[in-house]
Amino acid sequence: MELGHEAAFAAGADSASAQRALRKMSEDPSDESLLSKLVGISTLGQRAIRKMSDWPEQPRVFSQSKILIPVGAIFSILALAILIFGDPTGRSLFDALALLLVSLTLLAHGIWRRFGVDKDKVWTKFGPWFYREVHFSGITRLEGGIQRFKLYESGTMVNVDYQRFDYSLVYVRLLEELQKRRFGLPGVGVDSPDWDMAAQQWRQTIALRLYKLQKKYYDSHPQSLEYLNSLTETPASYIN
Repeated sequence: MELGHEAAFAAGADSASAQRALRKMSEDPSDESLLSKLVGISTLGQRAIRKMSDWPEQPRVFSQSKILIPVGAIFSILALAILIFGDPTGRSLFDALALLLVSLTLLAHGIWRRFGVDKDKVWTKFGPWFYREVHFSGITRLEGGIQRFKLYESGTMVNVDYQRFDYSLVYVRLLEELQKRRFGLPGVGVDSPDWDMAAQQWRQTIALRLYKLQKKYYDSHPQSLEYLNSLTETPASYIN
């Protein structure tokens, strides 16, 4: 598959079942909850202001502080004002406390939650209290999710939230790993007779997404585009 033409992208994306899995959406019964609404606002805002990588293999550290701290602070102040000056009772008291709890949660995530990726791993942390990482060389399976996918290294899982952040380096490293070894793909185990076909679909899907994110870079760097094309080819053998 040669990259570099939008028509080829459209055809490849429509034919790849992996693309459908990657973008699969499901209805969340809590969509109308306050938390869902605030998280939805923060997601749209984060996507609008996200900074793209300067080149596909650039290590990144991501934060939602620019969105979550203002949103959390404003709604925390609103909730406190209701509690202090509104004299709420019954249901209104519960709503005010719920708003305060959600707002403080968003504020805490804005201050302490970080996500990142480098050549060796993808990671997430919450201040000094929580840290989790998955090494690309140790990935055991990839699974689809709601506007994200999940990478597993044995029992450890890290979400890759591609709607909020530019995870170009993750795509590069997944393509490189799929050139060397087998790991589980959505609905397909490494021993499945369908694995080779699924892996090729995922190579094309990931490469398409990466090219669209980094089109300007690849169009001005022919050698990098050639390397990206090489990562969509089926390898002759695997190490496992």
